[in-house]
Amino acid sequence: MPKTKRKDKIDAIAKLLGVIAIVSGGLFGAIKYYDYHREKRLERISHTIEFIEKYNSEPFVSYREHLNYVIFYGCVKSDNPTLLIRLEEIAFVPDRNDPDQGTRRLKVVLTTDDKKYITQRIHQCAAKEAFAVIELIDLLYACVDSGLCDKHMFIRELRSRSNTLAYFLDDFIEQTRSSEHMDSFGAGVYAARERGFSEVILDQRVNVLHLQMLRKTTPR
Repeated sequence: MPKTKRKDKIDAIAKLLGVIAIVSGGLFGAIKYYDYHREKRLERISHTIEFIEKYNSEPFVSYREHLNYVIFYGCVKSDNPTLLIRLEEIAFVPDRNDPDQGTRRLKVVLTTDDKKYITQRIHQCAAKEAFAVIELIDLLYACVDSGLCDKHMFIRELRSRSNTLAYFLDDFIEQTRSSEHMDSFGAGVYAARERGFSEVILDQRVNVLHLQMLRKTTPR
């Protein structure tokens, strides 16, 4: 074989090996890049789960239960509490599997005065609980903002809860920002809530036989 042909063949093989090396190196780099970002996302999810678990454990479960009671029924515990919030029935959905049961959908109806009285009640007997719950959501949001927690999980897990908190505690958040000089207080609640959210819908499981009685006793 002439030397020129052999040299051309060697050059071609060298070029082919170079291309293979580049492709292999690029593929290896892509795999490493994917693994790195996958590992980082798993770390963010893990950190987020820690916050969510804390939110769903004591003392925060008790804080939320107490806060809900104060909002709907007032400061004084009672065996037969009276609703202080007007509820408007918007639908009743029978259970297909159990004709004696169903879900009653209720819309919370609040006036400006209602919100003012709710804020007063919270300041009187649930300020500590409200502050702790909101601050925990704010801490999770700060974790998301720093890139250490997962944004999608944060929104997915807390959107409906933040909707409700923002609806009932908007005045409390604004007053706390002003009085405590905490401009970012409640930032997590507002970041997680749904855009354009303007009402709270409650689903109440009821027995069909008692539905008429519930309609009569619900404040109008």
